[in-house]
Amino acid sequence: MLSSSETPPDLALALHACDTATDDALARAVRWGAPVILAAPCCHHDLQRQLKDVGTVPEPYGLLDRHGIIRERFADVLTDALRAAILRLLGYRVEVIEFVGSVHTPRNTLLRAVLTRRPADRRAGGAGVPKASSGTGRSPRARRRPRPRARRAARLRSTRAP
Repeated sequence: MLSSSETPPDLALALHACDTATDDALARAVRWGAPVILAAPCCHHDLQRQLKDVGTVPEPYGLLDRHGIIRERFADVLTDALRAAILRLLGYRVEVIEFVGSVHTPRNTLLRAVLTRRPADRRAGGAGVPKASSGTGRSPRARRRPRPRARRAARLRSTRAP
C-alpha cells in the first residue's frame, strides 16, 4: 500500500503471476488508482479446483466438465472474463488480447486496462462501483466538453468571413 507521501504508479504490471497472485496484483493496482494495468495471468488453479469440487455441473455446462483439459481451459477463460468484468465495473476500459503467439506459450493472454473514469470514492465508504451518471451515459467531464467533430465545426464557422 502506498503511503500518503508516495506517488501512485503510472503503470501496474503483473507478468505470469500464478493463480490468485494475479487477482492480488489487480486489486493492489486498483487501490493505487493505477491509470494503466497490464496483467498476463499464468495458471488458474483456484477456479479449476472449485469446478472440480462441485462434482456435478448444472446443464448445459456438463459438457465442459466431462474432460479435464476442457474444464481447465474453461476455468482459464472464465477467470479472465471475470477479471475483465470487475475492472470494467471499477472504471477501466479493458481489452483481453493474445500478446504472443500460442506457438511460444499457451499462457498468452494479456489483460490491458486503462482507467477511463474514477470509481466511487472508497474512502467515503463507497463499494468501488462507479457512480451513476445523470442519464446521458457519459461522465460529467465528457458532458462539459464538446465532441471533437462539434469543436471542428465551430472552429470552421468562426473562421469563415460573413
